[in-house]
Amino acid sequence: MSIKGTATVERASVGSLDAYEDMKLESGDRLSVIPVPVNLSMDDNKYAMLEPGSSLTLEADGTRENSRTIIHLEAGAVMNYLSEKLNEKSSYEVTVPNSTMAVRGTVFRVAIVYDEDGDSYTTVQVFDGIVGCRLVFPDGTISEEEVQLAPGKEVLIHGDTEISEYVGDKGHDIDYTTLNREALEFLLFCIDDGSDLCLTREEVEELLRRLDQTEEPEEYCRSEKASEDRKRTSSH
Repeated sequence: MSIKGTATVERASVGSLDAYEDMKLESGDRLSVIPVPVNLSMDDNKYAMLEPGSSLTLEADGTRENSRTIIHLEAGAVMNYLSEKLNEKSSYEVTVPNSTMAVRGTVFRVAIVYDEDGDSYTTVQVFDGIVGCRLVFPDGTISEEEVQLAPGKEVLIHGDTEISEYVGDKGHDIDYTTLNREALEFLLFCIDDGSDLCLTREEVEELLRRLDQTEEPEEYCRSEKASEDRKRTSSH
């Protein structure tokens, strides 16, 4: 839908392409964004915003009546907005190395970072609707347990070469002060489009004003703290 800087599309049939506004993506395309957000539109009722420094691979097929969309997030963060509830024949998923998220109609954010040891930390935040999370283990198997996140809740998931696990509660209140400018502006887009979020427009605008007055918070400081806490626990 829109791009204000540099992004690259890797397509198997032609190689590397410079992304541009209104560019049509194909299933299998890998999109890397530096250093600005890119907004995507799928079937006119599904939207995604890839935050700066992020990369994903898109998998999609079917029609509006039986669509199947999978975003394989490799790094960074993606905001997702489904303006209409999916029918029983359609699906929308976001996957990362340690977990997978499935929805039918919602607004949610998935972010992944890696520490110096290569461990992954995935944060899932839900602003509208319900998101079902399942762990993906290192051998590729998927947990039978599904953790459902309601609006205003988030979960942190840790993964390494031996384990995938939830860190802390399986659903706690979102700390909205950790959201960056791109995520907050995307929430305003959802509100303007009629989505009933767990935050009001006034609350989102207040968070943006705070960012104007102070330095933006360090992204995923909670993930880094969780990594440090886990290391300290393992050393005892």
